[in-house]
Amino acid sequence: PWLSAWRNIHYMSTIGNFFSTLTQLPDIAITAARNPSATGNVLGRAIKKFARGKGGITEFPRKGFEFSSEDLGLISHAEDMMNIGKTSKWLDTTLKLNGFRWVDKLQKSTNISSTYEALRRQANMREGSAGFEKFKNEQLPRFGEAEFNNLVQALRNGDKTNENVRLALWNGLSEIQPISLSSMPEYYVKATHGRLLYALKSFTVKQISYIRRNM
Repeated sequence: PWLSAWRNIHYMSTIGNFFSTLTQLPDIAITAARNPSATGNVLGRAIKKFARGKGGITEFPRKGFEFSSEDLGLISHAEDMMNIGKTSKWLDTTLKLNGFRWVDKLQKSTNISSTYEALRRQANMREGSAGFEKFKNEQLPRFGEAEFNNLVQALRNGDKTNENVRLALWNGLSEIQPISLSSMPEYYVKATHGRLLYALKSFTVKQISYIRRNM
């Protein structure tokens, strides 16, 4: 418990300010680099919804997009921030007041929604085309033939509640954000008491790994 408390206090002293919040905004650029047109479409629709008065600024990351972080059960910025206790509540309050939580939800909603649009576009391509084959090569090893076929059909039908669709969206987000233990480095998982060393590093490590593999 004392390690978690120290980590939470460390977070409050380092990212509990408005400048740290602003430094999170460029992370949307990674999503845009991954799915350029889909990201542009998603943000464009979200801004139009906001301009029409569909939800206030605080609800923008949730109501402005087709998917939000809550739709995938995400309640924390990253895996290494998932803990309980009094200091955890202090940290949560601090990150709400400085807008950090809002920007984080905006990033996740943008990523999840743009991934959904990109996957739907690929699933609706002619089977055998280069675009569909790329989609198939990425998703088939993850799902297996039966579940892959289910994923394709669900995407073509626009079924947002399908479990395979949501798993594909989760996988897409976990490629660039440390949202679960499975997306953390091996030594983080094994070293229970050494996880403190990853404070403020897990997000950067994940993104560097993504850039190294794909860019």
